[in-house]
Amino acid sequence: YRDLSVGIDVLVYGESMFDYAKSCSSISELIDDASTREYGYFLLNYVCAKFSPDLHFFFFISELIKYGLISIVALHFRGRLNSTIFVFSYIVLFYFSGLCLMRQGLAMSICFFALIFLEKNKIVYLLLILVAWMFHSSAFIMVMFIFLEFLKKRSLSLYLNVAILLVLYVFSTALLVLLGGSGLVRSEERR
Repeated sequence: YRDLSVGIDVLVYGESMFDYAKSCSSISELIDDASTREYGYFLLNYVCAKFSPDLHFFFFISELIKYGLISIVALHFRGRLNSTIFVFSYIVLFYFSGLCLMRQGLAMSICFFALIFLEKNKIVYLLLILVAWMFHSSAFIMVMFIFLEFLKKRSLSLYLNVAILLVLYVFSTALLVLLGGSGLVRSEERR
């Protein structure tokens, strides 16, 4: 069992959100009273709480989702990259931070999974990014990959590609600030 003192997010919102989801009698009650727009995380808590009142069951399911999706991505891209190195790198770089950043870790694994669909089915890609956004608003930045894919397919000069990427990078912060002010990706106080 993972100790509840491991990971700052468990102390900030992890345990309280699970307890809140456990106390809700319906999904509509959960959504109506949610203090955030990141409904995916609330919903996952709710479903897990209905199967088991133990927070560790939620931890198990969230890790299963993360590593399941990463494994699927590794298998899908095995022709382009070494799957073992990819999974090992993911574990080394994100395992411990995933214990602290629970919502972001789930969102990131969904975003990695969405990359499978980037080239062939942009609608599915965008829908998966929307699902990831329902876990953490930072997933919104993955919309930029649509533009990167567009640039990759164009026979523009290297300098023009670099210039466009630089402009996107410089204005991405301003775009996130603008979106944050609009309430679309606002961070609210957690339960």
